[in-house]
Amino acid sequence: MGFQFSDWEDVSVVIPAYNAEETILRALHSIASQSVKSREIIVVDGGSTDNTIAVVEKEAAMEGWITPIRLIKSKSSGPSKARNIGVKKAEGAYIAFLDADDEWHPQKLSRSMQELRKSNATIVAHDVIHQYPLGRKFYREHSKMYLKKPFTKLSLFLFDYVNHSTVIVNKKAIIQAGGFDETSIFDAGYDLWFKILNNPENSLHFFKGALVTYYIQGQSLSSQYLKKLACHEKYIIRHAHAATFLSYALAPALSIIRCIIITNKVCNRASNSNAYERILISILRMPYALVKVATLSIIPLNLFTKKR
Repeated sequence: MGFQFSDWEDVSVVIPAYNAEETILRALHSIASQSVKSREIIVVDGGSTDNTIAVVEKEAAMEGWITPIRLIKSKSSGPSKARNIGVKKAEGAYIAFLDADDEWHPQKLSRSMQELRKSNATIVAHDVIHQYPLGRKFYREHSKMYLKKPFTKLSLFLFDYVNHSTVIVNKKAIIQAGGFDETSIFDAGYDLWFKILNNPENSLHFFKGALVTYYIQGQSLSSQYLKKLACHEKYIIRHAHAATFLSYALAPALSIIRCIIITNKVCNRASNSNAYERILISILRMPYALVKVATLSIIPLNLFTKKR
């Protein structure tokens, strides 16, 4: 049976990859297993030192692939820059993101595009399954946290429920918002979704149903968690004033609440991996973090940072 127009969606799938030789095929095969096909797959390698490039090149050359795989080789740059490169090179009207160690479920693309059209949203996302080492799985029903306009930004600010690998977003909106923050390797999606939603013409639609498995590797559980906290605090300061119509009046209180939530999240993950020293350090640094975000969130952003 030939590949007909009705079989595909005008979506470019962007995969940032770095030393992902053990997981990249799982990600690619999950795209191939979709009930509808995407326009293209763009793998942006950020300077891998393992066999990631060879694995992708071999897979792209195999017969039977309906969706073309484009490999872009980049110097070591981090996932945010890799995603920005992929977005700029993409030919689709919409961008879907998939991390190299995650996996789409077969109805992910079809269901997401149905919800996008039905809601006429700029960004669409959904629930996710977290899979930990040794096979432990948890359904993260983030759809319970989502609130429709005018409270979408408030709920997103407090609960950060949008996972990269669940997102499909209008390409033009990404470009207009300035893309991912390339100065940070953590939580740049949280920042980008906010920048997109700061345009009142844009909207987020979040629907129920886990259509992605997010694999939490043993290494990712422990690596650089203090840098992750500091990075997220930067975004708290950047966006607290835009979370509600009351602007700077509620910014300190919202910043404190969000800081407590993210620290609790780090502690819960540390507990799951028996890394109790991370819990202790996170708790000890919390007073400093609370004072920092509450104070800086009331300062107009353009006084201490360049407008992006």
